[in-house]
Amino acid sequence: MAMKNRVISFYSKIISFLLVLLGFSSCSFIDPKDEYGVPSAKFKVKGQVVDAETENSIGNIKAALGLPSEQDGVKGVYYIDSVYTGKDGKFEVDIRDYPDIRKLVLKIEDSEKEIFETRVDTIDFTGSNFSGGSGNWYEGKAVKDLGKVTISRKEDKK
Repeated sequence: MAMKNRVISFYSKIISFLLVLLGFSSCSFIDPKDEYGVPSAKFKVKGQVVDAETENSIGNIKAALGLPSEQDGVKGVYYIDSVYTGKDGKFEVDIRDYPDIRKLVLKIEDSEKEIFETRVDTIDFTGSNFSGGSGNWYEGKAVKDLGKVTISRKEDKK
């Protein structure tokens, strides 16, 4: 039994020496940081909803922001967050997602009065600069200001 222990000890020393020679060590001089999570970024879209005919601001219009999706060959949109415009027609809606997202879908909808047509636009964040990142998992925030977003009145169907 003592001979077996000496052989194992001898082979352990040879393996340890080879690992050290290759650059592996059991101790590290650098204190590693444990980071848990997924890279993320905030995407913000803002604008002002106005009547296409009069250019007047429209309040209480729903602005929904989502991700394009495809499942079983069927394309759709997964809306993540929505807000209603203020009396001045202004809105700001944002989502937090993976930083490689480059295209989002914005839906402007008159869901209560049903006077105006629904408008759906693709917002392209390709080449956007992120600001305020943490240097770790949080990439920062990218903002798209659409300015005035016009929607048309529904035509009377008689």
